[in-house]
Amino acid sequence: MNKVNILIVDDTKSIHQDFLSILGATSNTKLKDLAMGLFDDDEILEVKKNQNTYEYEIDSAYQGEEAYEMVKSAHSANKRYSVAFVDMRMPPGWDGIKTIQHLWKVDKDIQVVICSAYSDYSWNEIIGELEVSDNLLILKKPFEPIEISQMASSLSKKWELTRDLTKQLDYTENQLKVKMVDLYEANKQLKSNQKQLVQSEKMASIGLLAAGVAHEINNPVGFISSNLGSLKEYINIFEELLVKYNSYCKVPNDGLLKEINDLRKEEDVDFILDDVKSLLKESQEGTERVKKIVKNLKSFARPDDDSMELIDLNDCIEVTLTVLRNELKYKCNINKDFNSIPHINGNAGKLNQVFTNILINAGQAIEEHGDINIKTYSSNKQVFVEISDTGSGISEENLKKLFDPFFTTKKVGVGTGLGLSISHGIIEKHKGKIEVKSEINVGTSFIITLPIK
Repeated sequence: MNKVNILIVDDTKSIHQDFLSILGATSNTKLKDLAMGLFDDDEILEVKKNQNTYEYEIDSAYQGEEAYEMVKSAHSANKRYSVAFVDMRMPPGWDGIKTIQHLWKVDKDIQVVICSAYSDYSWNEIIGELEVSDNLLILKKPFEPIEISQMASSLSKKWELTRDLTKQLDYTENQLKVKMVDLYEANKQLKSNQKQLVQSEKMASIGLLAAGVAHEINNPVGFISSNLGSLKEYINIFEELLVKYNSYCKVPNDGLLKEINDLRKEEDVDFILDDVKSLLKESQEGTERVKKIVKNLKSFARPDDDSMELIDLNDCIEVTLTVLRNELKYKCNINKDFNSIPHINGNAGKLNQVFTNILINAGQAIEEHGDINIKTYSSNKQVFVEISDTGSGISEENLKKLFDPFFTTKKVGVGTGLGLSISHGIIEKHKGKIEVKSEINVGTSFIITLPIK
C-alpha cells in the first residue's frame, strides 16, 4: 500500500480520534486516551474492511496557526500532505477560510476538505474568499465514516496523479526540446514556445490533454524529419552530377557525357526534381501546422486576468478545438456551422475555459462514436453559441442541479463538480446566460448568449 500524509485541523480533540479510527492510520500525535467521539464502532469497522488502497499517517493540529507551521515544515522536509480536513470554526485562532488561504500559500497542491455545518458560510462566501480551486471540497457535518474514507482515498489518488503528471510533463517537454533542435527556423520558434507548457500544469484541463497536444506536434515533426532525410539523399545525387558537369565543361568528351546521361537515367533525375518540390511543400505545411498548434496552445494557456477586449468567438472556439483535437477526434465528429458574427467585449482565456468544459463533457458523454455540433450566429444585438452532442443525455432531475457547485455525475475522484459552475459564473460576468437542454439517449445542447456591447 502507498503511504500518504493527512492533516486534521480541528479544535475538538475527539474528532481527531474519530479520523484515526476510521482511516486506520498511525499518528504522530498522542491521542490514545481521548474519547471515541462521534461515530459508532460498527460503522468504523465497516469502513476499515473496504479501505486498503493507502496507508495513512495522520498529523493533528488544533488551531489554524499550528496547521500552517506543520505544512511549512512538511513541505521543507519533502513529506508533503496530500489531504487536509479543516474545520470552519476554531476559536480563538484563525477560522477555516483563513487557515486554508495560508496552507495554499505554502503548498498549492494540497487537497482540502472543509468540514462545516454549512450554515456558517454560504457557498458564495466560501468561493469568494478562496477564489474557487479544483483542490477544494466541502463536507457537511454531521458526516458518515464512509464519506471520510472515500474522500481520503479519492483525494490522495488525485494528489498522487497530479504529482506524477507534473513529472511526466517535465520529462515530455525536455524530450520535445531535444528532438526539435535540428529542425527549420519555425521549429526553433516552437522550442522557445514549449516553455508555455509549464503553465498548463496550473490548469487541470491542459494537464489532462498534454499528451494529446504532444502527439499532435510529433506528427508533423515526424514527416518533416523524414523529408529532410530524402532531401539529403537527393543533394548527394545532385553533387555527383555537378562534379561530372563541371568536368565536362572543362574538357568535353563523349564518354563523360554518356556517364552524365546514364546517371540521370539511373537516378531518375526528372522524378527527383518533381519530388523535391513536393517534399518542400509538405515540410512547409508541416511547420505551419506546428506553428498553428503552438500559437493556439499559447493563447489558450496564457494566465487569466479580468481584462476585457474585443474578441471573435469563432476564433476562440477554433483555438479550443485545436487544443482538444486529440481528446475528441477518436470518437467525435466535429460539425461546425460558424456564421459571420460581430466581435464582443470579453475575456478570451475565460471563455476558452467555458468552451473547454462543455466540449470535454460532450466527448465524455459519447460512449463509442457520435457527433458534436457547434453553431454560432447573431440576432437582436446578441451573439449565440450552441454546442450539441449525441451522447447519453442528462436526466431531468440532474438538469436542475447541473450548475450547482460540486455537483457531478462522474465517478468519485473524477473532477470536482466545479467545471459547469465556474462556466456559469464566467458567462454571468460577461452579462450573458447559459442554458441547457437534454434528452436521455438523444443528447445535450448548451446555448450560450452574450451581448454584442
